[in-house]
Amino acid sequence: MQPFLRTVTVRVDDEIKHFVVSEGYAEVNREMVLIVCNSAEWPETINVRWIFEAYEEARKAIADQGSAIAGKTYIEDNKHKLSRAQARIHFISLYGSDAQKQRLEQLKETLV
Repeated sequence: MQPFLRTVTVRVDDEIKHFVVSEGYAEVNREMVLIVCNSAEWPETINVRWIFEAYEEARKAIADQGSAIAGKTYIEDNKHKLSRAQARIHFISLYGSDAQKQRLEQLKETLV
């Protein structure tokens, strides 16, 4: 399953920045780029603990898919939730701050 989040790299003067966007589209011309999307996040606005909570909730819900409360719709929603969490984890591992990367490694150890 492809994640619904994509990384966008922008250059303003001499500075290169990265952010992640959800579903949407972009229009590009010589003078500007217009991005229309459901959400956009700079790495510093992403809470690593929340990513892992979403990841764990989705993983457990998918594992419990045979239970009476888990319907097909909920399973697909949880697969998408899991995919978004995985994409955010990858994004932080590439472009997050040192503190975020350290927290990411600490939380990864709890998954083992």
